[in-house]
Amino acid sequence: GRKVFICFDGIYNNSEVWVNGNRLGLRPNGYISFAYDMTPFIKFGETNLIAVKVDHSLFGDSRWYTGSGIYRDVRLLTTEKVHIRQWGVNCKTPVVTAEKATLEAGIALTNETGHNVIVRVISTLMQGGATVSKATTRITIGAKEETVVTQSFNVEKPLLWDIDNPELYSLVTEVRGREMLDNVVTTVGFRTLRFDPARGFFLNGKNMKLKGICMHHDAGALGSAVPKEEIARRLDILKEMGCNAIRTSHNPFSTDFLDLCDKKGILVIGEAFDEWELPK
Repeated sequence: GRKVFICFDGIYNNSEVWVNGNRLGLRPNGYISFAYDMTPFIKFGETNLIAVKVDHSLFGDSRWYTGSGIYRDVRLLTTEKVHIRQWGVNCKTPVVTAEKATLEAGIALTNETGHNVIVRVISTLMQGGATVSKATTRITIGAKEETVVTQSFNVEKPLLWDIDNPELYSLVTEVRGREMLDNVVTTVGFRTLRFDPARGFFLNGKNMKLKGICMHHDAGALGSAVPKEEIARRLDILKEMGCNAIRTSHNPFSTDFLDLCDKKGILVIGEAFDEWELPK
């Protein structure tokens, strides 16, 4: 009665995935996270075969070392039929001052049952182990429907994220019917970013120079399947030498990298790609 998804953070490249001989899809891009719903093809109580094919025959397709195959994390995710859509919690901070901040969360819900379902969406904003703000929404989701629940949170005297004090909050979102159906934890920070054509970049109203590097996703002799501990070691060295910003050359990086930059106080200029169809 549950849903079963397989989630890949990155396969280089042109990956195809099957479960028990059933093709789930093709993902040409080698740097993008993606997921497939395996539920219709799972044989519950039996052995199941997941097959991944990679076609990197055009090996000279980049000016940097790309790696090949499954080089980032893979997760098996199970949910109820009423659940938060993957990557379904979207947070923004429309108001941020030293005195007050506002967090707005859009929570995408999916009801894959054949009947209407009444749920409560309970979100708790926490800083460390302390509850800062809380919101509860009661909603009816129609059969086979998706909806987005919007919740707002006010924070008095917020701890602002900056490069010297990277303060982070956690938004714990629960979906409950008669029992817990799903829960997701989202890391958020309060900060303001502004670019001025004459004076440059401002973080939380303070003028700041971006002292950064361009970094590729691999780790030299370790290749492109980089352990989180090695990413952390490199970021600590960069921070020690005065680096406060990194440009991700030239593609989306791993969630491990982005999470560590959040925790260590490093700004990120995130590139999607450096070219599209025309070669250099």
